Amino acid sequence: MLSKRSLRWLFAGLSLALSYLAAFVGISVDPYWEDNGVLEYIPWDDRWIWAAWWAPLFLIGVGPVLYGLYRLIGARRRGG
Repeated sequence: MLSKRSLRWLFAGLSLALSYLAAFVGISVDPYWEDNGVLEYIPWDDRWIWAAWWAPLFLIGVGPVLYGLYRLIGARRRGG
């Protein structure tokens, strides 16, 4: 079994990875942005940077969901 400290680091790493992945997929689904009324295409090279910029916004949703799942699994494992 993992220690509490290891579980915290695992939770933090998983939250960051999933939020970055969600941001990258979101940008790849619609790779256009509007610049002064003109649609601009986001090339593959820049999508990684855009995903890093959007990842904190996804982390607001991903973190609490993962924490809720962790607590739910822990409660079921304890039988409560």
